[in-house]
Amino acid sequence: GSRLPRRTGDRNRRKYRRSKGRCGSLHRDEELVCNHRCRSQYGRNNDDLLIRTSTEYVLTTKGEALLREVSQFLPRLDRLISGSNFDPYSESAHFRVAATDNASALYGPTLAKLFASWNRVSFSFRPWTDEAHDDLERGRIDLLLNAEDGSLPPHLEHEILFHDRFVCVVSKDSPFKNRITLKEYGAAHHIGVSVLGGRQTIPERLLSELGVKRHCVISVPYFTVALRMVADTPLVLSVPRRLAESTIDRQRVKILKPPSEVQSFRYLMAWHPRHDSDAQNQWLRQLIRDATSSIPA
Repeated sequence: GSRLPRRTGDRNRRKYRRSKGRCGSLHRDEELVCNHRCRSQYGRNNDDLLIRTSTEYVLTTKGEALLREVSQFLPRLDRLISGSNFDPYSESAHFRVAATDNASALYGPTLAKLFASWNRVSFSFRPWTDEAHDDLERGRIDLLLNAEDGSLPPHLEHEILFHDRFVCVVSKDSPFKNRITLKEYGAAHHIGVSVLGGRQTIPERLLSELGVKRHCVISVPYFTVALRMVADTPLVLSVPRRLAESTIDRQRVKILKPPSEVQSFRYLMAWHPRHDSDAQNQWLRQLIRDATSSIPA
């Protein structure tokens, strides 16, 4: 384009230099103020991330904690941006699953073998409590494993893992043969397993619909404990078939078919909708699906 007259160009260049000088001075002043504030805050908090030894810098306790947080946050941020999958060999995660001891006994052996190969991924079964659904809602657990007993809030996502049915376990010397009738079941004394609200929800609900009330002379919170109690007693224990067949001592107890009125049930995993697209939780749910295939049918 056309060039400015020399006098006009010189005048504009002088204005630019004065403007640049004022801006540079302003930037330097702001930098000094910022540095002073940072140093003051740093001194008040005394929150060193590194300390110097005779040979090198090492992380303080706070620095190590920050490094752990960043090492987990950055891969998740990268995954949110790129849409990549969770990698258990290079990323860190801890998964919390609420389940009855039925699920722990069925899934535990397979999951233990798998998690042994991942150094930075861990998994914990949390005991099933009446607050399990609220814990899922508030993010205190990642997943629920439980029978479909009608208690799951409708807004939670869920998926059917397998179908199962209850069987009756009795002592080896019990007079019952292969099946127990509904009348015999109602007259017998039972070992109860408290699952929700002090009740064994599925058989209790089915019996209530049939107008039958059973008498539990003793109740415990765990199926696996109840299975060890029934031998050498006249008591009847109702447990999921898969758990019974994989756990019982056939030298001491035997399995009976339940009353024909007792129906099968579905076993579910449930999660909060906010975890639908989270890569870590997607990986966890797929892991549970894969582990399901290893449970004897």
